Amino acid sequence: MKRRSLRASLITAVIWALLPALALGLAHGLMKLSRDERDAQRQLQQSALATATEERNVIAGAEHLLRSLALQTDVENGGEDCARVLSDAISELPYYANVARVGRDGTVLCAAIPPPPNWSIAQSSWWREFADGSAPSTFTLTERLYGAVSKKWVVIGALPLFNRANQFNGAMTVAIDVAWLDYLVQSQRLPSDSVVALLDKSRRIIASTNDDVARAILTADTTGESNEELPAATGPKGETWTYAIAPLVREDIFVAFAMRKSELFGWRYVDFGIYLVLPIAMIGLSCLAIWASSHSLVLRWVQTLRRVARAYAAGHYAARVDLRQAPEELQQLGESFFAMGDAIRERDRKLREALDYKAAAIREIHHRVKNNLQIVMSLLTLQASRLGSASERAALEQARARVNALALVHNILHNVEDMELVDTRRLLPSLARQLHDGMTDEEGLVSLQIDVASLQLRSEQATPLALFLVEALTNVYKHAFPTTPAGGQSIRIKVALSENPPGRALLSVEDNGIGGATMNDSGGTGSRLMAAFAQQLAGTVEISSVPGGGTRVSLAFPIESPPVAAAAQ
Repeated sequence: MKRRSLRASLITAVIWALLPALALGLAHGLMKLSRDERDAQRQLQQSALATATEERNVIAGAEHLLRSLALQTDVENGGEDCARVLSDAISELPYYANVARVGRDGTVLCAAIPPPPNWSIAQSSWWREFADGSAPSTFTLTERLYGAVSKKWVVIGALPLFNRANQFNGAMTVAIDVAWLDYLVQSQRLPSDSVVALLDKSRRIIASTNDDVARAILTADTTGESNEELPAATGPKGETWTYAIAPLVREDIFVAFAMRKSELFGWRYVDFGIYLVLPIAMIGLSCLAIWASSHSLVLRWVQTLRRVARAYAAGHYAARVDLRQAPEELQQLGESFFAMGDAIRERDRKLREALDYKAAAIREIHHRVKNNLQIVMSLLTLQASRLGSASERAALEQARARVNALALVHNILHNVEDMELVDTRRLLPSLARQLHDGMTDEEGLVSLQIDVASLQLRSEQATPLALFLVEALTNVYKHAFPTTPAGGQSIRIKVALSENPPGRALLSVEDNGIGGATMNDSGGTGSRLMAAFAQQLAGTVEISSVPGGGTRVSLAFPIESPPVAAAAQ
């Protein structure tokens, strides 16, 4: 499993801790944005109604005018003074293009601006809907249309009249000048990037502050009236507009108010962004603070203590660093480090003293053993000199050679730093030369060749290996050359040690002597000793003849692994 750093762990913990705040901020921002959208819808509708106050007054005034005129007898009956009364009624009201009394059959009985004789509106679509037998009992407005009498674009307002029997008795009509409505709309002081429009019942534009935008974004859709989500449309220049439509006069005239979405919701989106960005900024700043403070407060001191630990690992236990600027906890940890270094240094000092004492004791033991062996050799030599029999002197010389091998091993162990390991290149050549010098009298007739690889053997293996070599060489000197080879041929002896295969050594002693029975005599002391030493080494002995004359004694044995401490050194 991959380990995470302290920084990564702290940053992850902070992110998990602040995620609820981020979620709450996002939820609160979404709820506020939804609430702001509903508020914006009400704001647009209220703005629409507020900006159309004058227009609503004009339309409401038209209804009041018709109701007051309908109460006059001359107007109700369509008498001679009807036209004059109607003309006087609108003479000071320029936003009314005409007013008329219409009979039940659609014939204009009288009007402020008289129509042609026998003028009838019975065929007009709005009149047929108005007088189809179920005429509304309230004031009604028509769609935007062109007045044939007033020669203007108008909206007709009609007030039904009923006789005493509550039967339909025609209507009072007024033509509201669209140009005046447009003037009233244009004269409004509106916020920048906003449009106001009046719509008839078919959602056609009667008047607006910007005809291009109004035509592009306002349709017959009534989404702005009932749906909680504000409708939006694309303006003529590709900009997005949000609008609301509200009834101005019942379901006959509507007012629409539109604003650029960026203008209407810009600050709301900023507000929502604040709710969203603040927790993210908190997470980011917290992570940045952790990244910076973790280095200055923790990581650089941890790295400093790691350098101290590496110095301790290298044996420099006196290493110290200044932790006065570190946090208190790390100062305490550093003090524990330094106390540990002092304790290890003191323990190492005691261990070195103990090892020095042990090494001195072992050297003293080896020295005494060597001296004792020298005494034994001297005694054997002295005893041999007193014997008259050659065979007896040879036996004591053989014993002296064996004791000398032991002395040589101890001498080499005494002179090396690691008393557990012996280098074969230091041990075997010295031993072979000492035996050669002690057992040959004629110089130049016997040549000794030594080819010994440098192998590190434990002292438990080096001793039997040296004794084996003593026995093998002694046999060569005693039995391989009873006489000098014919023709003055020199005597050759070769000692070789190699590692092949790895982990297994081969010692061989080869000569060009007579070979034969003496070397194969299993009953001799030398043969038995060589077999015993080979058994101690867990090896095998092989004695074979050399082509052309001579004998080879071979010892193959495994090399024991050195101790771990020695191998590490």
